Amino acid sequence: MEFLNLVGEDEASDPPLTETQFNNLKESRLHWAIEINGICIGVALLHSLNNTDKRAEYSIGIFKSEHWGKGYGVESTRLVLRHAFNDLSIHRIGLRVLIMPEPYVAMKSVASW
Repeated sequence: MEFLNLVGEDEASDPPLTETQFNNLKESRLHWAIEINGICIGVALLHSLNNTDKRAEYSIGIFKSEHWGKGYGVESTRLVLRHAFNDLSIHRIGLRVLIMPEPYVAMKSVASW
């Protein structure tokens, strides 16, 4: 029930994440749920981490268009990049956008990609 409450869906509909995916997010130090008012509206994650070259890939997705254009992706990107560069000492990050809405342009410019 915690999972269904977090993703904001009832048991009759398909949630944007499976419960397994949600549990994996909770266990990973490099995967985050983007949560607004107790509802998971998207995910942000660092992956393909290469400690030798100090690089990683960044992926982000906001599930529903009603949440696009409100700055959630931009703020999430700022937080993840700050963590990656300052705390993990990553030197290079590649970007993968899971859903390609118009606000992607704003987020990309914030990250200087």
